[in-house]
Amino acid sequence: MVDWQAAAQNWILNSINFKDNTTNSPPNRAKHLNTATDKDYSEPL
Repeated sequence: MVDWQAAAQNWILNSINFKDNTTNSPPNRAKHLNTATDKDYSEPL
């Protein structure tokens, strides 16, 4: 990177555009990993 200070300044200026983006994201992406059945990992596949 040639000018990291200019890059940081642009990042700060553009951060305003991305602040509202968090409202459109899913509330908790890890929930899709939950299963309805209990798994017994001692059983072989």
